[in-house]
Amino acid sequence: MLKSILKNLPPAIGYLFMGNLLGQVMTFSLAMFRSSTEIMLLATLFSLTIYFLLIAVPAYKDGQNERSKVTTKALLKENKAVPYMYRWLYIGVFLYAIMLIPSIIFMTGQITDGVYRLLSGAVAPLGWILIEGTGEYVEIANAATGADEYRELMRLIPWSAWVFMGLYALTIPACYIGYVFGLKGKFDK
Repeated sequence: MLKSILKNLPPAIGYLFMGNLLGQVMTFSLAMFRSSTEIMLLATLFSLTIYFLLIAVPAYKDGQNERSKVTTKALLKENKAVPYMYRWLYIGVFLYAIMLIPSIIFMTGQITDGVYRLLSGAVAPLGWILIEGTGEYVEIANAATGADEYRELMRLIPWSAWVFMGLYALTIPACYIGYVFGLKGKFDK
């Protein structure tokens, strides 16, 4: 089982980072709409969908590989099948632990809101919804009118890290469901 987990871990980590990167690209693309709650909610939904589908890809491929080697019924009847089938849960826990690192560092105050949003790409659009005013204002020169404007500085709500961690916890079932779908051939014609 250990060899199988170590063999499948590098592609899973690669897909984890790619899912976060694509979520971050979506967030940057929609930056002009960050004041619209509805658009940011849709962006969060789409970003998480992309992330979870990418996380499920290596698990799905592994399940397809297993199905090609052994039939599902024979695999389920083996004595070693129970821990073997749950290896993608273990991989999902490891991937979740990787995504907990930015949240833990953010909660200890070691990184700023912007860096935290950058590291949490799949849930970054949600970061534009879970914000509050700091009570501090900054003077910004408006190039169109020539007048100065004052804008309030915003920061993430302190409990937003818990929401981000909760959403990333869905990485674990996404890995397992991807493996089961591949093993049972759910998307085969």
